[in-house]
Amino acid sequence: MKTARTLALFVIIILSLSCPAKKGFTQEKEKGPVQSGSEDFLSPVSFSTGSNSVFAESPPSAVLNPAIPGGLQTTTLDFNYLSLAGLGEQRGFGHALNAGISIPTRVGVFSGSGRFFTPPYGEFYYDQTFGSLDLSFSKDLYREFYIGAGLGFSFGSDWGLGLDLGFVHFPGDLAFLKDFRWGFAFRNIGKPYADPGFTPAFASAFKLIRTEPVNLSMFGDLSFPSFRDIRFSVGAELSLFDFFFLDVTGIFDYDYRNENARTLPLSFGAAFQIPLGKKKRERAPKIKANISAAPLQDDVWAFGGGVNIPTGVLDTNPPVIETDTTKRYISPNFDGVKDELTIPLKITDERYVKGYRFIVENETGEIVKTIRNKEERPETTGVKNVFQRLVAVKEGITVPETLTWDGKSDSGTVVPDGNYRFYIEAWDDNANLGKSGIGEVVVDNTPPTAEISSPYKVFSPDSDGLQDVLIIRQSGSREDLWKGAFKDTEGSIVREFTWKEAEPPSFEWDGKNSQGILPPDGVYGYVLSSTDMAGNIGEFTLENIIINTMATPVGLNIDHPAFSPNEDGVKDELTFGLEVPVKEGIVRWELAVVDSEGGRRRVYRGGKEIVKQVVFDGKDDTGRVLPEGRYQGRLEVLYINGNNPKESSPWFTIDLTAPSAAVKADLDVFSPNGDGNKDVIVFYQDSSTEEVWEGRIMDAEGEVVKRYNWRGNAERRVQWDGRGDDGMVVADGVYRYVLKAVDSAGNTGGADPVSFSVDTRETPVQLAVNLTHFSPNSDGVKDGIRIIPTVPVTDGIESYELRIEDEKSGDVVRRFSGRGRVPDVFEWDGFTGERRRASDGRYFGELEVVYRHGNRPVVRTASFVLDTVYPEVRVSAEVEVFSPDGDGRLDTLRITQSSGEEDLWEGKVLDARGRVIREYYWKGRAESFAWDGKDGSGNRVPDGTYSYVVSAQDKAGN
Repeated sequence: MKTARTLALFVIIILSLSCPAKKGFTQEKEKGPVQSGSEDFLSPVSFSTGSNSVFAESPPSAVLNPAIPGGLQTTTLDFNYLSLAGLGEQRGFGHALNAGISIPTRVGVFSGSGRFFTPPYGEFYYDQTFGSLDLSFSKDLYREFYIGAGLGFSFGSDWGLGLDLGFVHFPGDLAFLKDFRWGFAFRNIGKPYADPGFTPAFASAFKLIRTEPVNLSMFGDLSFPSFRDIRFSVGAELSLFDFFFLDVTGIFDYDYRNENARTLPLSFGAAFQIPLGKKKRERAPKIKANISAAPLQDDVWAFGGGVNIPTGVLDTNPPVIETDTTKRYISPNFDGVKDELTIPLKITDERYVKGYRFIVENETGEIVKTIRNKEERPETTGVKNVFQRLVAVKEGITVPETLTWDGKSDSGTVVPDGNYRFYIEAWDDNANLGKSGIGEVVVDNTPPTAEISSPYKVFSPDSDGLQDVLIIRQSGSREDLWKGAFKDTEGSIVREFTWKEAEPPSFEWDGKNSQGILPPDGVYGYVLSSTDMAGNIGEFTLENIIINTMATPVGLNIDHPAFSPNEDGVKDELTFGLEVPVKEGIVRWELAVVDSEGGRRRVYRGGKEIVKQVVFDGKDDTGRVLPEGRYQGRLEVLYINGNNPKESSPWFTIDLTAPSAAVKADLDVFSPNGDGNKDVIVFYQDSSTEEVWEGRIMDAEGEVVKRYNWRGNAERRVQWDGRGDDGMVVADGVYRYVLKAVDSAGNTGGADPVSFSVDTRETPVQLAVNLTHFSPNSDGVKDGIRIIPTVPVTDGIESYELRIEDEKSGDVVRRFSGRGRVPDVFEWDGFTGERRRASDGRYFGELEVVYRHGNRPVVRTASFVLDTVYPEVRVSAEVEVFSPDGDGRLDTLRITQSSGEEDLWEGKVLDARGRVIREYYWKGRAESFAWDGKDGSGNRVPDGTYSYVVSAQDKAGN
């Protein structure tokens, strides 16, 4: 309804203005060089709005009122053309061409425009061709008040020069008049030519409808050209979606000199505003295309078109506020700790930041503190202030790097404890308001509180069950963090406890420091403290805490990790070593032997005097031999002061079962003569797991000609080529193979002997080597190999040749040859005939003997290996210091090993004197392991410096 009434009023106004227009238009007018209404030819918008002095587009508007461009923020161009067509008795065409530009700067807005005009015929009221140039300056003294000044120069058959002054005021909404504006202009103060002389003008404009899709604006203008005419215009503009604009204006023009009224009845205009570019519609520059039409005198019509091109857009974005809104705590109690809230601040804007405010609200949303800052420009309206604003350069305020709140309200008092919210608002010179995120600050002026007590303050943390811990009873306020610290007399922290987001609980201190180690006996103190998030400090103490341990350590070790109480004379007993350095004050002592289930099987007791050793015969308290299994000794000593130290020995084993094994051979007789037939004998073995197995091959007299040793289990298959430990083939005869072992408990066992014979009598020539592997690397160990021929028939030998051949390729790498008797030994140093070192690999020797009567026996050695590569191993320790005390921290030393494949790797832990403490053995590759700080019997070794060595020797002696 409201919109309909407004549109009806708009139609009535147009009709009423059009009624007297015909009479005025038909009146004759006085011809002259200066006529009112010349401003209508500035642009199509001037025609359609009646040259309104506050409702016009820049730059042309600067000619009507130089103050209008004062609020312009983007450089704007305007180009238009108007055609004047005589459609009645007077025929002809006139032209008006206009161009203008407005350039906003930090000082103000500079505008310039130029005109060129030619009339349609000689009797037209502008009967001369002329041009003009206008320059102006405008400035927004206040957001709602613009002023401006301009200078216009016209030329043609004569010339003119005039000063223009003006202002525009924007009071805003006045009742139903929305966006009201009004202003005065004083045009052409000086010598007139093309335009009327001194012309005062008053204009106003407002919106009757202001909605998102539809706007209806009304405007009017009253001017007195040269004080000889009265010119009045009223019009309306309908805007749809900020895209289409329709203007209709009625104009009353009264020339009081001729007492005739001259009226241009109606003028019409339309415009389209089109966004440019790919930006969002509201953020894209918008070009406005205008057209207009108006009837003039003598059936002359003016038709015009033009474009208004802004090169940018009005800044509608609020300032961007960057700050830290994380939760903060303060205690504004002026103790120098967290008395203030300080936050970083950064505000940026597309134009100028004109002000900001920091706002603090309580939990109910009530504002308790506002810190303001705005443009440092006086707000008074005196002459001095106006001049200051006139010459001022536009700039934003200085934004500090931080903002600080001291915890006080606007009334100057410290705010109560509680949670508060804070945020920052900032605005620019276009009144765009930005807001930061909301931060939280907790005001807390209450320090932590607590109470501490203990039932006793002297204790002995020696694990004897008597006041081994100090009981701390405490309570207090709930805080983010409580710290409890035990300190020595020097103030150094021995042990510290922390509790987060809780009240301080009661607890027990075991007397140990932060590393789990008991500190020295002495006087200590306990301090409970808390600093809350706001910086308030609470501290509470308990003095004169005494640690008195009167240490009485004991130790218990064994001489063997296993024994066999079977009365065979070998390891029938186990000896306990009692280490009791403090012998004064002993009340009694007890040594118990317990089984793996903890059952007490044998107990030794004593009084004030304690023995150094106890010999255990493997029997229980009833005199019966204990069954096989794992056992442990446990020593307990009671002192008169209440100390009751206890110690356990390493676990040991009672083992009554002897090692067992079985052996068989694949041959009863073999002939290691190199003829390829029964040159080796194979023993197949099956054994129990023991520390060391020993295999022996003995001749008929019991002499050992060959030995084997294995760790853990005996090799499943052993092949013997008939050579003894000296590398020589043994003599023919009867031999036997014996496999046996002695376990850690002293039990001896093994397999039944296996008998066999060696018989090489049918072989006329034999060839043997003294080594299966050798390493010609000049280290003095197995640097050469001896090849030993056996030639029973030495007469009639014409020549001989010994060839060393590569088993893989068949190439001969070295030859030994001669005539007559064959040498007893050939020695090969690993070099070829060209004196180059032969490659690592497997070789064999082949001997050929040529007799004069034609026999040519050929015999080969068993293959042997040339190996110059040393065994490789990499060893590293996890740490260099460890403490095998059973506290769960660094109780073992991790030894990491990486090696190649070898027959046997041997690792040894050595003490500072080089004595072997612990041995390890591996077949194949050396494995990583953890040393628990004990010797081979399981006893804990003393504190000190130790070293670890791992080694291996391959078959070639490397």
